[in-house]
Amino acid sequence: MPIEFDPDQLDSLKQMPGAHLLNFARGRVAPRFIAGISMGMDVLERKHVGVKAQFDLENIANAAFVYNFGNPFSGTHFGNPRLFAGRLHFNFK
Repeated sequence: MPIEFDPDQLDSLKQMPGAHLLNFARGRVAPRFIAGISMGMDVLERKHVGVKAQFDLENIANAAFVYNFGNPFSGTHFGNPRLFAGRLHFNFK
């Protein structure tokens, strides 16, 4: 993601939260690798009900990252930290 900035404001930009996640020389957000995993399984299958479970893990390494920086309309967008999620699905027949 490219960033645009006035070179006269470079010192003040480097003091902003998340500035360490940028490459000012290239004018871009620093590259990142974010890994996640998702798995699910059928837990129960009966005549009148079925149950499925799912587990998700996003940003396994808990890496800090930004989607954009200094957006004039909505500000800097930081990526989520490590995120766990689970779901149970009940299917009544």
